[in-house]
Amino acid sequence: MFMMSRFWWYNLAMAMNIKGKNPTPVESEEEEETLPHLLVTTIKLGTKSCGFAYQLKAEFKENPANVHSFIFKTGTTIRIDFPPALTLTREGRAEEFGYEAIKQFEEMEGYSEDYVFFENVIESLYISEDFSDANLIKDSKGSAHRALDVFGKFIRILFDYFNEVIVNQIPNVIKPLEIKWVLMIPSVRAGSGVVPFFEKAWNEVFRNEDMRNLTTVTFPSAALAYYLYLPPEKCEGICIDNIQTGERVMMIGFEDELDSFNIYEKLEDRKFKQVVNFLSGASSKCLIIKAFDSFFDDLIGSWLWKVAKQINVDLWPDMVSKIDDIIESNRDTESMVTFRHVAFDLQTICEKHTNMSLEQIVAKSVFATKITCRQPNLRVKLSLINTLFDKCLSKVVNDIEHVLTKSDKEVTTLILAGNMASSNLLKHALQTTFPSKHIVVLKEAALKGAVLFGQEHIVVSSIFSGAQVMVTV
Repeated sequence: MFMMSRFWWYNLAMAMNIKGKNPTPVESEEEEETLPHLLVTTIKLGTKSCGFAYQLKAEFKENPANVHSFIFKTGTTIRIDFPPALTLTREGRAEEFGYEAIKQFEEMEGYSEDYVFFENVIESLYISEDFSDANLIKDSKGSAHRALDVFGKFIRILFDYFNEVIVNQIPNVIKPLEIKWVLMIPSVRAGSGVVPFFEKAWNEVFRNEDMRNLTTVTFPSAALAYYLYLPPEKCEGICIDNIQTGERVMMIGFEDELDSFNIYEKLEDRKFKQVVNFLSGASSKCLIIKAFDSFFDDLIGSWLWKVAKQINVDLWPDMVSKIDDIIESNRDTESMVTFRHVAFDLQTICEKHTNMSLEQIVAKSVFATKITCRQPNLRVKLSLINTLFDKCLSKVVNDIEHVLTKSDKEVTTLILAGNMASSNLLKHALQTTFPSKHIVVLKEAALKGAVLFGQEHIVVSSIFSGAQVMVTV
């Protein structure tokens, strides 16, 4: 379910009139061919999560930071993303996507002759690392389908959803040719052919329609675009104007299933040249998830922990965020970290599925000396929690050190973007290891940056293709 302001269409019309734009439809074919874009819409295609963001051209001119995200409500949870799941009818028509597709599949109890289900369209593509026309991906039944066709249908249903929710509710205000579309995709290895694959899928889907306003951007380049527009107070005082021509920066992207490390050299006129591209085999997010999973498996048992995560999908992210704040403010390893909401959820599950209380289970666990349980609190020694982050932080530091050796010039600034970027623990580890480097933390960088990438001239000489990637106004 998508939630938006009931007055969105009014605000849109007002924003278009800021610079004197009259929302009267243009009927002349000659005028339609030369229409500038009025709206930029980004579709994020992550291996674990997707999303939408958009911005009017008038909003961009007044305040580039004013980028809007779609908000989805699932049960009692409000999110800005959705899983890359897809159901097709037997005839091959896209039926549902995201949470609704998963819900439909669960209601079918895993099987139906009338529908085909793909749990993760994007991940299936990236696991194979095959972006050729002949690549096949499998559905939940194990049947193979042409990847280009499946991805094209996924893009089509997202495109239609946006038009139904936004554009069709404000008829005659924005025409299709006045929308610029941006596909934000995960990082890829140089020479993979992923960008031509996505663009070909788009062109096949819209071959009978005039949908030329498309550009594709990878996560790091989108985050870099976001950095271009940040004022000093939003980026630790190290805004783009403080980076001198010839200086190099490293963009560290914490993506769904990998960490990306890209070194860029600043050229004249706010252009950049990508000089190093390195992808880590496992993401920092995945390492922390595994560490917490292992911890709670040992604490209460793997089955109970699995039930807890199914009931509350935000259980472990909430804990990580809370722990990060506590550790930053108190580094005494013998101190105790207190969790109240987690203890309440676990207590409810233990009482429902076992004959023991959470306190009794903790007392019998291998962590009995480092954890105390007194309802409604679960208290854990900080020294134990530190070990859950150690492997992840060491990996990031080691990867940065490795990538720095690949640059023949000094890298002055480390820019963090993605799901781990705001971690105080990570920032502290990097400041300790690299005291001479500037550390810049970007929040919500990539999704918003992808929209900005579509708004204005941004040029990045990419080592992916050896050519420049240019987005024009």
